[in-house]
Amino acid sequence: MTLNTSTSALAPRNSHIPAATYDPSLSVADAARYLNLSVSFLNKARSFGTGPRFCKLQRRVVYRQSDLDAWRDQRAFASTSQYAQRDGG
Repeated sequence: MTLNTSTSALAPRNSHIPAATYDPSLSVADAARYLNLSVSFLNKARSFGTGPRFCKLQRRVVYRQSDLDAWRDQRAFASTSQYAQRDGG
């Protein structure tokens, strides 16, 4: 199954929100697929406070795509030595 996350594909029909500003909310399962991580990892990271920002809508947890992108981009490194310096290793 392919997850199509282009803004035009995710914008709700008959929406008054321009496609360029639409920030889709993804379920935990969809967010895990988007980041190529397991649902279990996202659940644990959320409980420890080390995962991406999330929204709680009643009992449902959702992630904004922009928050997932920002969290992923914070973990981008040019070399392994750069990673070691960040983690104090």
